[in-house]
Amino acid sequence: MNNQEVVQKNQIISALWRRSLAFVIDLIILGLIGIAIGTALEHQLAILGESGPLIGFLITVLYFGILDSYVGKGQSVGNKLLRICVVNKNGEFITLARSFARAAILGVPICLNVLYLPVLPAFVQLIIGLLFFSISVAVIYFYLFNRNTRQGFHDIVTKVFVVKANRVREPIHAIIGRAHFVICSLLVMVVLCWGGYVIYLQHQPANVKTMTMLTNLQEDLTKIEGVDTTGVYVGNQVQSNDGNTIQNMNVTVYTHDPKLDLKVMEDNIINIVLEKYPLASHTKEIQVRIVYGYNIGIAKKYQTHVTAISPANLERRGHAIENTVF
Repeated sequence: MNNQEVVQKNQIISALWRRSLAFVIDLIILGLIGIAIGTALEHQLAILGESGPLIGFLITVLYFGILDSYVGKGQSVGNKLLRICVVNKNGEFITLARSFARAAILGVPICLNVLYLPVLPAFVQLIIGLLFFSISVAVIYFYLFNRNTRQGFHDIVTKVFVVKANRVREPIHAIIGRAHFVICSLLVMVVLCWGGYVIYLQHQPANVKTMTMLTNLQEDLTKIEGVDTTGVYVGNQVQSNDGNTIQNMNVTVYTHDPKLDLKVMEDNIINIVLEKYPLASHTKEIQVRIVYGYNIGIAKKYQTHVTAISPANLERRGHAIENTVF
């Protein structure tokens, strides 16, 4: 880095702490917007199920897209309070199109890492999840380690900078070290290879039958009245006393109906699980989670009814109500 670039970095480019604090403020504001929407439209949002993060993604894109463009003079609320703004390499405020594109990339790690679209096949869901996670890795890496320009991945793609508000209209000549692109590319490759390996394992003959049964089980569970989407997980757990491995099963169903008879729904779930997935009878415990609420990416509110059931005697080992609000 030459002396001119050092000067630019110190005097024009926003410091990491300013960007970070501004971002936290903006996230708080988005969260408050989400809570307000959730309070007014809780039931409607619950119907959306796990597709709800798309709502938060849209709000995030509109918020940052409008305010960080020339319309908001490059300043979201957080940026304005920390006296920084978004500009292009010439120090000029950016267009709405560029700002919306930047906000869309930023919205992925904020909202879409938990996106689930039941209309898509599981294979496609996994591919989309890997792509979104890769974008998140790139955004976070450049944001934290790109010290020359302090551009995140979303800034680099759209060719914008975050600078001190009193230094707009000044051209920016600072550049990003090539090593960052190499390191970030390697990280993304690791993520993609790991995802590819998971897909490979799922399509091995030994696993295909089990995965098919679990997929069919999820489809049958969604046919229960009041159930919107479901999730089934089977995992191993090592017992501490003798070192033996036992298998537990978690079944989660999401509903938009807060008045359902939970006992009846539990019985329906267990009956379908034991019928469609015979291996469940050999598990140590089946944990049934009935979830009502919403998650729109920028805010969520869930009430979860949890019951642990022993398949051996169908004894309910305990009930719990979990409330999650953010």
